[in-house]
Amino acid sequence: MHKSHETKDVKLKDNPFLLGLTRQGMVYQHCSPDTVIKVTAAEGFYGEWAAYFETPYTPFRNVLDYGNKLPEEVAAALFPEWTKKNLKWRP
Repeated sequence: MHKSHETKDVKLKDNPFLLGLTRQGMVYQHCSPDTVIKVTAAEGFYGEWAAYFETPYTPFRNVLDYGNKLPEEVAAALFPEWTKKNLKWRP
C-alpha cells in the first residue's frame, strides 16, 4: 500500500544502470537502448520512499506492485524531486 506514487516512461539509455540491463545475461539483454520502460516512485505511510522498474516479466506492466526495486542513487537521478520531499529511503 502506498500513500502516493509517480510513474514515468524512460528509455533504457536514459540512465547508466538501466542501460546496463541490456548487457549479456541481464533482463533486457536482447533489447535496444531505446526501449521504453516504466519506472515508479512510491511514498509509503511511514515517511519513506522507494522506486521500481518494469521488467519484461512485470505482470500487466504494474510496476508499483510487481516491479524490481531500483538502487537509491538511480531512483534519485530518475526522480530528483522526490529527494527534496524529506522522505527516508526504504531499504
